[in-house]
Amino acid sequence: MASSIDPERRYTIRQLYVELARYHQMLEETGHHPRSTIETYVVHPVRFLRWLSGEYDPRHSDPWP
Repeated sequence: MASSIDPERRYTIRQLYVELARYHQMLEETGHHPRSTIETYVVHPVRFLRWLSGEYDPRHSDPWP
């Protein structure tokens, strides 16, 4: 099945946070995953977005977003 997602679509950091929040909400609403799993799914992308925006340095920052 071919994907209808445009691989050239561009997002701002703010838009990525909004989409990540939607993803988080969807995971919670499905009820298929324990809370700890959902948090793992979300915390790593948040850390990455913080790194992209210059708010996180893995050498000097608190690892928790």
